[in-house]
Amino acid sequence: MNILTKVNRKVIIASVAAVLIVAIVAFIFTRSAGPAMLDSDVPGVADSKFDVEDLLLSGNLVFPNTLELSFSSEGEVGSVNVSEADRVSKGDILATLDNV
Repeated sequence: MNILTKVNRKVIIASVAAVLIVAIVAFIFTRSAGPAMLDSDVPGVADSKFDVEDLLLSGNLVFPNTLELSFSSEGEVGSVNVSEADRVSKGDILATLDNV
């Protein structure tokens, strides 16, 4: 063997050894860092494995669909035919006026 082949062989062996050492060190550090975080550990990531019947929430509901009512004649409100949270449809009589 000539000297150039011996040098190339030493460089290749040293390079392979360096890559193996880096891989082993990286493996050890990533394993000792603890278990990987799950999606359920990350704030804001929802887990859809819950029963809706067991869900208890508190807060205020805000409805963007509000309307102002007006009547074609003057008078005092005689009766209100709906309550808060009632579902209404087009044509339902919501309130009536007293004839004053």
